Amino acid sequence: MNRVAVPLTAALQGLTALALGGAMSAEQLEESLDETIAFILRGHAP
Repeated sequence: MNRVAVPLTAALQGLTALALGGAMSAEQLEESLDETIAFILRGHAP
């Protein structure tokens, strides 16, 4: 796996666990998914 795939996969697995556990609404999940992918792709920059 490359440098982006590992942290992105880990973050998405975490979001999946939260969603399946009922800790997030569908709206929160969608927003968090967009934010997480953008954060990983820009290299963790603030």
